Amino acid sequence: MKWDLADIAYPGRYSSRGQGIMGSFIDSSLSLLAKQTHPVISLAMGCPGPDAFPLEDVRRITTEIMEHEGPVALNYGPTEGDPLLRQSLLEAEAEATGLDIDPDCLIVTSGGMQGLDLVAKLLVNPGDPVVAELPSYSNGLATLHNYEGNVLQVSLDDQGLSVEECRRYFDRRGARPKLFYVIPNFQNPSGITMSLRRRLELLDLARSYEAIVLEDDPYGDLRFEGRALPSLFALDEGKGTVIAVRTFSKTFSPGLRVGWILAPKNVVTKMIAAKQSMDTCTNVVGQKIVAQLMAQGVMSRHILRLRHEYRQKRDLMLQALERHFGSLGGTSWTRPEGGFFLWMTFPEPTDAEKLFPVALEQGVAFIPGPAFTVQGGLRNAGRLCFTYPLLTEIDEAIRRLRYSYGLWASFGVEGAAAR
Repeated sequence: MKWDLADIAYPGRYSSRGQGIMGSFIDSSLSLLAKQTHPVISLAMGCPGPDAFPLEDVRRITTEIMEHEGPVALNYGPTEGDPLLRQSLLEAEAEATGLDIDPDCLIVTSGGMQGLDLVAKLLVNPGDPVVAELPSYSNGLATLHNYEGNVLQVSLDDQGLSVEECRRYFDRRGARPKLFYVIPNFQNPSGITMSLRRRLELLDLARSYEAIVLEDDPYGDLRFEGRALPSLFALDEGKGTVIAVRTFSKTFSPGLRVGWILAPKNVVTKMIAAKQSMDTCTNVVGQKIVAQLMAQGVMSRHILRLRHEYRQKRDLMLQALERHFGSLGGTSWTRPEGGFFLWMTFPEPTDAEKLFPVALEQGVAFIPGPAFTVQGGLRNAGRLCFTYPLLTEIDEAIRRLRYSYGLWASFGVEGAAAR
C-alpha cells in the first residue's frame, strides 16, 4: 500500500513561521535541471565547474586522514570547529589583513548558509527592519524572511549599495534598521564590488543606527583583476559592528559544507549554543580535509589556478555576449572583476521568468531576476554564472540564450507566455 501523505493531520498546527517559509528558486533549479531529458548548458547554479576540483590532492589527503585519524575524523568534533582548521583560518586572516583575531571570535559552520542562519536566528526579531541589496542572494533573502525580518532591498549602483538611499529612507520614517545584509565582493547576483568609500560610508551609517552589518563574502579570494579592498570586518577595527560570514563553497567545494564566522566573542558563544541544537558539529572529515589542504599549501595554489581559469571563462562570456547580444538595443550586462556571476538586463518588456522555460527547451538555463528580490521587480533581468560551464560551452550557451530570446520575442509577450 502506497501512503500519499500530502500534509500533516492538522495543517493548522504549523507555526506562523512555518506557514510563511520561503525556499530557493536557485536550489530548486537543480531538481528541474535533473528532470530534463535533453542536454542543457547551465548558467544557473553558482557552482565551481566540474573541472575545478583538485581531485588527486583530495584523494591523497583523505587517505592520509583515514590512515592516521580515521576514528577521530568519523566521530563528533568540537562545535566551534576543528582546532587545526580554526588555527589555519586565523593565520590566513592575519596574513591577508594583519588582524590578530582572538580564537574565541571564530566558529566553523556547515557552509555559509548556516552562518547566515545563525546570524538571523540571534539578531532578527519578527518585524525588524533589515536592509539588503537589490538584487541580492535569494537564499540570504529567504533566511531573513524566514526569521520574519521586514526586508527592505535598496538599489545598487556601480559602487555598491546606495548608502544615501538607505539614509533617506529611514530618516524620512524616523526609523532605524536592525541589520544590513551585504555581499561586498563580486556581489551575488550582480557581480558588482562595493567601493572602499561606500564601505566606509556603510559602516558610519550602521553605527549611527546602532545596526549590525552582516558581511557575506564567499567570493573575495576570487579576484581576477583590480585592487583588493579591505573587508568590512577589517575596516570595523574591532568595534563589533560587523559579523563576517565566509565559506569554502566557492573557492573549494560546496559539497563538503565548510564555512566560518568571525564575530565578537559573546556572539560566537551564543552561536556555539545555537549550533549545538542544530547539527552538533560541522562535518569533521570535511574540516580535516580543508585544514590539510591549507596546511600543505594546496588551497592557496588551487585558488590561484581558479583565478586564472575563471578569468578566462568570464572573458569568453563577455565576448560571447557582445557577439550575440551586442546589436540588440536595450540589453546590457555587468563586467565583474572576479567571482562567479554577471547580471544581464534584457530589453523591456522582457519577462525573464517566461523566457526561462523557452531557454530551457533550447538547452540553456539561467536564473531570472525576480529570484533575487522579495519585493517584486527585476523582471527583465537575470543572473548568468560563468564558472560552471566548460570553456568550450560558453559561446554556445550564449548563442542558445540569444536564439531563445528571439523565439520569445517573436511570439510577443502573451504568445511567449502561452508557449
